[in-house]
Amino acid sequence: MELNSSFARLLRSIEDAPQIMVFFAAFGVFFYMILLGLALWPFQDYIKNKIYNTIIKTYFYALGITWIVGFITQILLLFLGISGLHLLAIWLTLHLISILFCAFNFHSIDGSITRLGEEKKKQKSTKK
Repeated sequence: MELNSSFARLLRSIEDAPQIMVFFAAFGVFFYMILLGLALWPFQDYIKNKIYNTIIKTYFYALGITWIVGFITQILLLFLGISGLHLLAIWLTLHLISILFCAFNFHSIDGSITRLGEEKKKQKSTKK
């Protein structure tokens, strides 16, 4: 069993230029969230199902955590001289842990975000 040559080239380029991981952590996750949101936009009527809605929200919350925490950790580790493959492994582990964290704490995260949105609506209505 062999690695695909394009995948091996990708790993080699990450090892040679670890800045790729920092760039991906900063901008790649954000653009992935936008693309995923646009791809799911036509299906929003079908996503009203509670199970699908929970899965999608959980993944978007995890992407948000990965985007913020991932960029901070990647930039710090790059300045410490960690190799590119280690940065990739750390980022993938962080993303997996973020998904698990959001899955196990979905109700409290979703409740906090909903409460925050309601407070902002109240502040806007009192200013008018």
